[in-house]
This record gives sequence, structure tokens and C-alpha cells, in this order.
Amino acid sequence: MAIWCSSCRRLQGEAKVALARLDREQVLYLSLDVDPSEDTAQLARYADQLGFDWLFAVAPTSLALALAEQFGDQVLNPPSTPLILIRPDGSVELIGFGHRSADELVAIAGA
Repeated sequence: MAIWCSSCRRLQGEAKVALARLDREQVLYLSLDVDPSEDTAQLARYADQLGFDWLFAVAPTSLALALAEQFGDQVLNPPSTPLILIRPDGSVELIGFGHRSADELVAIAGA
């Protein structure tokens, strides 16, 4: 994600609705900022202004490169809105790209 990304903001709006329906003790949702020009202070203001109450983090370069190596460069293009699922057993899956509704996010969290 990136704070300038309207597609990201739209998906995060759906995430907010989905998270209200999920057990937050069982599901961790993380928005990972991959824009190297953005910092944690900007990201904190963004989340606060929009009322997003889950974890946000700025990806260090090493993590961004590792994500691109595993899933392709498109994961570093915020408007593509990649969704990566990390299961409790540690397995990782790129669910895909594009907008997801709150219902879809709830279903994915239950997968």
C-alpha cells in the first residue's frame, strides 16, 4: 500500500468493515506500505485520520525486495492491491490482486 493510493484506501475501507465482523484475537490484518518515500509518521497520520485501527508498517527495502522475489514485482505496485495471506501454520499465499469486498475478506480470513 501507499498513502497516496486510492485503490488501497478503498480496500482498507472494506477491511475496516470486515475486521468489525471478525474475531480480532484470531485474525491479524496488516497494511504494509511499500513506497520508499513514505515514513512511519506519515503512515500513522494516515491511519489515524481515516480511523483505521489495525497494524500499519513501512516495509524496509530488504522486505520489499523479498516480497518481489517471492511474488513478483507487481506486489510493489500499490494500486494493484495485492493480498497476501499468512496462515497460522506459517504458510504464505498470494491470494491475488484487485479490490475485495468486506464479505470476500471475511471469507478469506476463514480459509
